Amino acid sequence: MSVTQRTRFPAWPRWAMLAGAVLFVLGAAGAVLIVGPAWFGPGTIARLSSAPVSFLVLSLVATLGFFIFTVGMCGYVIVGSLSHDLAEHSYNSIGTILACFGTAVVAANVVTGAIALSGSVVLASPAGVLTPGALTLSVLTLDGALLGVLFLRIVRPGVMSWKQMGLVSSQFSERVLQGIGYGIVTIIGSGLIGLALQQVGVQQTQEAMFGGVLNAPPGQFLGVLLAVGGFAPIVEETFFRGYVFIGLGERWGTRAAFAVSALLFAVAHTNLQAFLLLFYAGLVLTYARWRSGSLVPGMIAHSLNNTLAFLTLYLAPHH
Repeated sequence: MSVTQRTRFPAWPRWAMLAGAVLFVLGAAGAVLIVGPAWFGPGTIARLSSAPVSFLVLSLVATLGFFIFTVGMCGYVIVGSLSHDLAEHSYNSIGTILACFGTAVVAANVVTGAIALSGSVVLASPAGVLTPGALTLSVLTLDGALLGVLFLRIVRPGVMSWKQMGLVSSQFSERVLQGIGYGIVTIIGSGLIGLALQQVGVQQTQEAMFGGVLNAPPGQFLGVLLAVGGFAPIVEETFFRGYVFIGLGERWGTRAAFAVSALLFAVAHTNLQAFLLLFYAGLVLTYARWRSGSLVPGMIAHSLNNTLAFLTLYLAPHH
């Protein structure tokens, strides 16, 4: 048996993702066509008892499709971690990058859901606003899962090391100073973009998204700040500027890696109003990684940006 045959990547995860995606699209599209887009919104769950049977069947098909897709995606990541040869298979492709991120999202939601069901953390206030505890939990679970998936799929099988990604301690004090400079550039540029967007009617939604921290006790806010200003920058820089940028650079070249890694960083935050700000920040942080050869400047810059944003939100007067 040849090496190629022995280490051939199994086809079932891809087929599962394809079949799941088809079932989900067909089921979801059919369900929407039956009841119309206006049917969805506040009170949708209460209306399920009076929904047509065909709608319920198609919703079940969409749910089954989503489940099959998720199994295939997680299987793709897990199978790829079983050996060095399997891990090298398309480790720096868009498909593998998205599968790693998606698997982390699934794992984070499972953990968050289990904690919520246990009643140890209140996820939302009576007004439906995310609580400080829920925000801290969501950051820790998602970024923790992202770091775990990165280790499982890329580092442990020996495809890329932490050092290759840019986790190096040489010239640390110089890298910190560079990070402060890049942080200032990120903050000023993001502020100018935000003002420009405001002039054309695009309002930022950070206050609404993170409004739960506005009246948080100092101890709870400190927990949020450590999560978003400490843990998140370390993990996100390692994933997007370490794995994604370096991996795509090896596959497509530096210019394409710049654009795509910044784009994925912006999309991953799922905030349409802040997309341009996030894309700009992604470009600056990627430049920091490329120019310095280290993740440290980007981590410092990312931390400064997040910390200042949340401090401003928390300390600014509100009406």
